[in-house]
Amino acid sequence: MRKMTNHCKLLLILSTVLLNIDVSVSSKWSKCSRTCGMGISHRKIACQSDSCTGTEKEYRACNVKDCPAGSIDFRSEQCEKIEPDSVPSVNTSDPCKLMCALPNQQPKDKGAVVDGTPCVSSGVCIDSTCIPVGCDGVLGSDKKFDKCGRCGPTNNGVCLHVSCNLTMVNATGGPEYHAVLPKESTGIRVSLKSTTCYFQALGDESNTTDLTTAGSLNGTEFLLYGDKLIMPGPLTEQNTLQIHCSEVSRIGCRYHVPVYQLNKNVTFDGSSVNRDDLEWVVGYSPCSHTCGRGIKMTEVYCRNYRTGLKVEQHLCDHLPKDELVIHMKACNTQACPFEWKVDSWTPCSKSCGGGRKNRNVACIQLLNVRKPDLIYIGNETDCPVPKPNSTETCKDHLCYAHWHPGTWSECSNPCGDGQKKRNVTCVNAHGRTSDINKCSQIMKMKPREVARCIGDMCTYRWVRLDWSNCSTPCGGGVQNREVFCEHVADNMIVDDDFCLQNTSMSKPKTERSCEGACCTGEWVGDNWGPCEASGCNKEGEQYRNVYCYYDNKIAKEHPNIKCDLSKQPPSVQGCWKTKDCLAEWRPKWSSCSAACIRTANLSCMLGNETVNESECASYKPSTKINCTGDMCRSSSGDDMICPREGCKLFPSCKPDANLCRNFENKIETHFITLCKEHCCKHCKTDSNNNNT
Repeated sequence: MRKMTNHCKLLLILSTVLLNIDVSVSSKWSKCSRTCGMGISHRKIACQSDSCTGTEKEYRACNVKDCPAGSIDFRSEQCEKIEPDSVPSVNTSDPCKLMCALPNQQPKDKGAVVDGTPCVSSGVCIDSTCIPVGCDGVLGSDKKFDKCGRCGPTNNGVCLHVSCNLTMVNATGGPEYHAVLPKESTGIRVSLKSTTCYFQALGDESNTTDLTTAGSLNGTEFLLYGDKLIMPGPLTEQNTLQIHCSEVSRIGCRYHVPVYQLNKNVTFDGSSVNRDDLEWVVGYSPCSHTCGRGIKMTEVYCRNYRTGLKVEQHLCDHLPKDELVIHMKACNTQACPFEWKVDSWTPCSKSCGGGRKNRNVACIQLLNVRKPDLIYIGNETDCPVPKPNSTETCKDHLCYAHWHPGTWSECSNPCGDGQKKRNVTCVNAHGRTSDINKCSQIMKMKPREVARCIGDMCTYRWVRLDWSNCSTPCGGGVQNREVFCEHVADNMIVDDDFCLQNTSMSKPKTERSCEGACCTGEWVGDNWGPCEASGCNKEGEQYRNVYCYYDNKIAKEHPNIKCDLSKQPPSVQGCWKTKDCLAEWRPKWSSCSAACIRTANLSCMLGNETVNESECASYKPSTKINCTGDMCRSSSGDDMICPREGCKLFPSCKPDANLCRNFENKIETHFITLCKEHCCKHCKTDSNNNNT
């Protein structure tokens, strides 16, 4: 019996009428398996015919609305319910099996997932089978979104990739470009080719927004980063994009749009058809086979109601369509005509020098196309064409001397790495030993006589379990597996030392690197925000939002599933705050001169940097002041004359912190040391005069 394909399984699961058999509904629709995100409901149908018994199930989708943001994953919810703190692990070969794992443990099989659980990439699980779901939300549908965001066939010429219609108008400070973006346009990408341009505004007749950072307008999100604007779409209304430049510049702007937004009429079979004359109609498809009990399935097709003619499906994509419940009925139930059934040829009876090969040939009649083994074998005269050959000559080329390899010996090491050997001889067409040179002339490469082998007659051996799934679905990650030592005789797990001491093989690796293959998106980031610092001319930080962008939309939840985290651009960077800071004049004063005057050199400073004098105020502070008499140098300029009160501050002529601070209030800081020295001399002189 030939293995049933997934498509056949789908027909059995979704069908309500099988092979023209009368059925009736025997139960109500069950409760939906999920409250959001597409669940599954079913009901039983009973067979009412002598040719069948039992019941079947009919399935339909329900609660197809998206789940609220932040909702727990449906697999995670099932694992948590069965075993708290466990997390799900998807088995790609059997995605409808629920695998849950506790921290630091291998995943365990918890049976089938609940109907409505998403498969690995697309489709949902129903009765432990992954059933495709189209973008129209219909079970079994293979429809996908095209680049215009419409559900239906793609690459059919209906979704156009066009350039924006740019209009330049004169404005203050330079030209302004207006780009009209039609309703339903998608995949909008605009790039500025000049640094003198910037995105100014976006809006329609009733609503406009300034373009300074990422946001949304009328429910349509847009990304703005650097010199690029991205809008996944589709737009709900026609919008106009405004771009301002200081000089005439190039603008790159393209988008996808359905052709009917550009033209009311569409073309079919060379004739123009008005979109308002089209409608969806429910009917049956043509029979799948011309004989042997074919199948007709219900289908929805597009029709021109004025002419009654069937037209291409995509022409009705702009119209609403009800959910289709799939029905099937048998057609062309008569047996197929007799035909020859030919099997494959047997191997040739000789390797060279002529031989025979055979095959079975029978005249058969196929009774049921879905059961190819259900046939009737007739007489050879029942088939309308001559019988094909069942035997023919083969291997008619001449035989030459050739290498004949013998049987491999046993492995030299019964447990672990070793060698095996064999004899390789040159024989003629009759199998007798021949001159080795004859084989070398015809078949230059002599087969190996020695090869590496691994003996499996071990008392102990390493047992390797399968590798786990990659730890990350996108980008670099790791895979783990269990490796343990087993006693071969009784399959008991023992300590690793037994394998290390009794075999020549080291322990196999339990971890290896891997690459998740689901990275289909790209990272994009907003413009950097203002520099945030504690004050002017200080170090600070800038922030921005970084998004994972794929399939013309933003991955708001679990972006690591679509974009490689190792390539995520930074969302914070260091900066130096200079904006809104004012330059100022700063003096550098000289020492007090003999004429009791101090002068200053002025510098225009912005923070710690010297800038052009034009950035400071036009009024300059004074660059010359008078010193006090006690601060002046003597006429010789050699000595500093300290104030008399300095003797009181330094009676012991020793530095004192508190006295120094008091002294700073009266004398400039850089004179303190000299004043201490001269004050002490002055006090000593006065003291000596008083003693005399």
